[in-house]
Amino acid sequence: PTLMYLARFDGDGFALLGKPRPEFDKSTLMKIGISNDATRRKKELNSGFPPAGIGTWEMELRSQFYDSRELAENAEQAFKDEAKVKLQSLGGEFFRGDLDTARSLFASIPGVARFGK
Repeated sequence: PTLMYLARFDGDGFALLGKPRPEFDKSTLMKIGISNDATRRKKELNSGFPPAGIGTWEMELRSQFYDSRELAENAEQAFKDEAKVKLQSLGGEFFRGDLDTARSLFASIPGVARFGK
């Protein structure tokens, strides 16, 4: 079983990207991904930052478990395809944009919230 997650960078995402934050810009740096253990994955994402750092990745949303890694990968790709239109792609699984838009998009992906097993 594998789940899909949406992580958001809790800190200055523009600084992480080496860019100054435009005035009044409230966009968020986000990462879409899959894992069989979201708690472990969060630790992995943050392991590259120094302990005194002022930014960390936080798990914003998690899907239900998909029955296979392949199904989770398909869901992740569906998010990426839609996010390229609704958010700014930063390459691969990274995006910048409105967090509410990303949340809504995440919730619309088939299998994110399921009844059953």
